[in-house]
Amino acid sequence: MKVLIFLITTLFISSCSLKKSEDILISAHKGLHNRYPTQQGNCPSLSLINDGHQFSENSMDSIIGAFDSGADLVEIDLRLTKDNQIIIFHDESLDCKTQLKGLVRDYTLEQLKQADLYYNISFDNGKSFPLRGLGLGKITTLPQVLKLLPSKPLHLNPKDKTTEMTNALLRDLSKVDEKVLDKYLFWGSEITFNILKDKLPHFGHFTTNNWQQAACLKDLKTWGILSFIGALPTSCLKYSDFSFDHNMSSLYPNLWPFPLLNVFHFHGIRIWAYGVDTKEQYHKVKRQGFDGIITPNIGSVKDWQ
Repeated sequence: MKVLIFLITTLFISSCSLKKSEDILISAHKGLHNRYPTQQGNCPSLSLINDGHQFSENSMDSIIGAFDSGADLVEIDLRLTKDNQIIIFHDESLDCKTQLKGLVRDYTLEQLKQADLYYNISFDNGKSFPLRGLGLGKITTLPQVLKLLPSKPLHLNPKDKTTEMTNALLRDLSKVDEKVLDKYLFWGSEITFNILKDKLPHFGHFTTNNWQQAACLKDLKTWGILSFIGALPTSCLKYSDFSFDHNMSSLYPNLWPFPLLNVFHFHGIRIWAYGVDTKEQYHKVKRQGFDGIITPNIGSVKDWQ
């Protein structure tokens, strides 16, 4: 009888929550850009893979290019300027990517317009810089993206976890249509997200990073058979979206992805595969039933489908 109940429960969860693979969502990590190699130095821009793109990550061209390449969302990194303007930029310092020196927060937006965003793009470890000079004035602000692409959902990754950044996000995002805002993803501070969600109820979904999901992954290792009957540890019920490394199945061979992934779905939790970079990885996570992928290689996705 216990075996029968177990089988019925598992089949019920599977039939209720198994996601159709064709519905997989795609978030383009930093937009369309030349990818980073596996081994990176202190300044990754000096050793990029030449994918043929004549622009940098986190630029307006990269964002538009990502949507044109089939992205459902584009992940962008956010930094705050000295005069509290949000720009699309990853690093805390300007030294690696531009000709300017120092921290982003020590420059006004007007001063940052003098930056060459493509200054240190190199495909031969710094021997040549084919795009130098082409990135002048290419620093992009969040309001510029929202104005040019008002109907496109974004995957926001604020790097400055400050009250000033939170207030600036509230200011800029308050102008976004609620139906679009509902599709947004958010990486970063839970405190910032909760404030945004409180002030902007239609603001989208918080998705975890590595350390935020660590407790859930740890508990799953000891959870065992309970996951097969539809139960998840409390640490896994805290979030609506998880972004697990696409190799997660190798870490949990006895649990992942069936029926554990369906159990997450049964509880209304979406699972994203992070770092999907090849056709093989893409089709693997589709077969496993992931809800979405976060890929640094959006330019190749159409060839994978």
